[in-house]
Amino acid sequence: MLLFCSSSSSSSNGNTAPDDAGAGAGAGAGGSVILELLRLYAPAAAIPDHHGWLPMHHYVQHQTEWGEEAEALYRAHEPALRVRTTDNTTTDTNNDNNNNNDEHVPSRNRRLALHTAASNPRRHNTPVITRLVELNPRACQQVDGDGKLPLHIICENIGNKDWEDGVETIYSAYEEAIRTKEDNNRRWFPLQIVAAMTTTTNTTTTAASSRLIQKLAELYPEAAQDVDYEGKLALHRICEAGCRGWEDGIRAVFRASPEANFSPDHQGKLPFHYAALRFARKELEGANNQEQEELAGDEEEDDDSSSSSSSSSPLSDVAQVEVLFELLRAHPIIIQ
Repeated sequence: MLLFCSSSSSSSNGNTAPDDAGAGAGAGAGGSVILELLRLYAPAAAIPDHHGWLPMHHYVQHQTEWGEEAEALYRAHEPALRVRTTDNTTTDTNNDNNNNNDEHVPSRNRRLALHTAASNPRRHNTPVITRLVELNPRACQQVDGDGKLPLHIICENIGNKDWEDGVETIYSAYEEAIRTKEDNNRRWFPLQIVAAMTTTTNTTTTAASSRLIQKLAELYPEAAQDVDYEGKLALHRICEAGCRGWEDGIRAVFRASPEANFSPDHQGKLPFHYAALRFARKELEGANNQEQEELAGDEEEDDDSSSSSSSSSPLSDVAQVEVLFELLRAHPIIIQ
């Protein structure tokens, strides 16, 4: 158990992202808990936890560097890269109602080490992904228990990642992945997965993930023309997410499939409708929050509740209006 805890926390040898600093202190001055535990009992690297996760699965999901610890963990049990976690599904990604906006616990279903590394939302974990691909390139071609390739998973957990942040490495090892749908009822291409993301909240994140969208649309524009299980194209999804401006990815998706602008989904809605609804919802929430603040006065509890709105778009009014303007300018017929 100590090895599991050490694998998912930081050590003092510098193999960890800055935001994890100090989490695993206690290895001694300049020492490594993982290296010491492996020295004392190397077979622990081959022992899974109750979820069927080996220490390697935990390590690569949380770390950003492949250093001495990671190499020692691999040498202690090299088959770990080809071992899948136990089938312990916590969500149903085969459910037609499941999409990227649902609040659910990420699945741990039958994943290889590369799958778990791809699910790490931290930026700059490219060294870990690169080494895993070098050691087991076939993993890029293998789906997890939810029918997702590593490329699907990393696109679903992009956070503030750019194309160079591990995505390119996985794509280069198996280029067909960009043209492959998830093997579940949602059946999204990587472009559709990123388009539906709603976690973009700041300039750095937007710029990085926008370049990722542009690259995916450039390499496989056909994905923007695919109609999903709700009758939506990538343009519907990215407008519905409401977290990007025109130049922050929407333009790239639009250029890949201009006809999507006047293609209704199963509810009869166009991308323009979703963009307009997002803008209207933000305005309504803003008015409601202002009213709540006036009623609450200086009470801290009410102030906290009125300041948080998970569904409100982080985009400025100008950016949202620009999206509506560009969609309308391209095809004025959409409001007739």
